[in-house]
Amino acid sequence: MAKETIPDYDSIQFTINEKHEDLLERKLISTILEDGKLAVDLGGGYGRLTNILLDHFDKVLLLDYSTRNLERASKSLDKDRVLFVRADIRNPPILNGSVDFIMSIRVLHHYADISFINSIVKKLKKEGKFLFNFNNISSPMIALHMIRSAFLARKIELNIFNPSVQGVKDSSGNRDIYFASMNNILRKIPAGCSIDRVVGSGLFHNTLVERKAESLNLQRLTEVELLISKVIRNPELYPDVFLLLRNEVSAPSIEASNPLGIIICTSCGNSLQPAGNGANCSKCGKEFTFSNGILDTIS
Repeated sequence: MAKETIPDYDSIQFTINEKHEDLLERKLISTILEDGKLAVDLGGGYGRLTNILLDHFDKVLLLDYSTRNLERASKSLDKDRVLFVRADIRNPPILNGSVDFIMSIRVLHHYADISFINSIVKKLKKEGKFLFNFNNISSPMIALHMIRSAFLARKIELNIFNPSVQGVKDSSGNRDIYFASMNNILRKIPAGCSIDRVVGSGLFHNTLVERKAESLNLQRLTEVELLISKVIRNPELYPDVFLLLRNEVSAPSIEASNPLGIIICTSCGNSLQPAGNGANCSKCGKEFTFSNGILDTIS
């Protein structure tokens, strides 16, 4: 696995376009979710979308690399139903076959190499599902954005004629955002997984349109976009694509009433046992502690 910088940020104060994207994501995800026992918000940051999972699942694991974001999440979410874990999402410290659903929104496009999807889907029970989204460089909307940027003399770092994974800097210039073609993403789908659903989104991800819509009715703009995604089903046209995978591998499913019971040691992979203010690995002796309600599996 290539070494990459792990993002530790998330949006707090939404700009106009983020308000639209947030509302759109919430509605879209709500149409996909089914009820279950245990879900994972992978790279969930400060818990922006975690409440949607709590509407459908008894318990939720919120995993993120950023302690700061997890501390924010712990102040607003139900601590009896959410376990906050600082972890590297590329190799979640979770028992294989133990969760019903994993969601990772606005996360994978921060990594050039997403082959770690394979380690993520192994955490699912049979028939468990994994929902994620990615930036689709094959979309004509990306080409239009590039043309507009060229007229505005902005630096372009994408090549739509070479639709592989490509990195660009965002407006703040301090992190990489990666685009990929649909074919490139499909090649990353692990064996034993089927595509349950593909939904295109983002035709109105344009600040001028969104600013005008906000002054009128942002809710209506979102409803129109959802309707369009149902009518025009070709995901290649959309700049933002949501992919729902189903795990079809027959493997023993693990049931745990307490989410802590499925967290594993990051050194040896053994199950942890509650101990004092944290948990210990009974095999190698490694200790994991809670700090401000967050279980740290990295430090």
